[in-house]
Amino acid sequence: MNTTFVLGAGFSFDAGFPLMRDLRGTLLKFIEFDRHSSYALHLNPIPEYPNGQFYAGLAEVDSTGKLQFEELFSQLRKMVGDPNYGGPAHVTEWVLRVGCARMFWCLQGLNPFPESHYRNFASWLARAGGRNTIVSFNWDVVTETAFTEAGISWSYSLSQPAAVPVLKPHGSINWNGYLRKSYRNDSGLWHPLEPGSGLSYMAATPLRNPDQQAINPDLAYAIFPGDPDLPEQDEDLGRIWTDVKTALAASDKVVFIGYSLPGYDCFAREFFRERTARKEIEVYNPSDVDLQKYKTLFGAGVRLHKDGFPSCPYAR
Repeated sequence: MNTTFVLGAGFSFDAGFPLMRDLRGTLLKFIEFDRHSSYALHLNPIPEYPNGQFYAGLAEVDSTGKLQFEELFSQLRKMVGDPNYGGPAHVTEWVLRVGCARMFWCLQGLNPFPESHYRNFASWLARAGGRNTIVSFNWDVVTETAFTEAGISWSYSLSQPAAVPVLKPHGSINWNGYLRKSYRNDSGLWHPLEPGSGLSYMAATPLRNPDQQAINPDLAYAIFPGDPDLPEQDEDLGRIWTDVKTALAASDKVVFIGYSLPGYDCFAREFFRERTARKEIEVYNPSDVDLQKYKTLFGAGVRLHKDGFPSCPYAR
């Protein structure tokens, strides 16, 4: 049986990564603790902004401090997208992006070898047969690490038939967009995700931070809530979604693990609804609220399991 696995933040939770509902608090604590040179000055008081530009912009977009990360970043995108706005929220958005990538790499470094259930998942894929595909909405490289540890060949596209595709419509912390800006890179270390793609990664060392000093953080490629995310508006993103469409068409079963069908990701919800008709659908998620979303979206035929990733049969 050909299976497509759709992974959300709940999949990576046991590897030490925060759920989306906890990301705001975790990230703000990290940024204050980290104070990396690339953004430290934006946290310090200056005459115009006694609490620092970063916190001033944060207060502008969320004066009560109650917005979760998705809402916070979506509101930031709207504010900085206004051509008449020239306030500190531009700094806030940039620091959050850079800080998030740094935090995820730090969390990856704290747990470089995946827990047993991630290795079990990789082993299951190796034994299962059929054409299995991963569609991950996570920026981390937990899946890639588990496959590498298990000796399973993987790739970021369908262009390598012998490898398990790991398709990431929201980007990845180890991806770089220098080709999209027509920059030169003569090191020979960066490889496009597939021929013609403007996104690249260090194929020889894909599990290492390619920009540890945050020298070129603007070249990293990860889609945040509120960012343009429609494939018809971005050729590189279109390539990824085309691969997802092809994988789903060839699949007999679609398994959602730890993916909450977030409200801001309306394109993905409709995409999966349209392309999973007459396919077997399984959902593993400990949240009753999220399970109800799946029942509403896919109907009564969907098989719902109130289990986190470690308890699902693919992790045993």
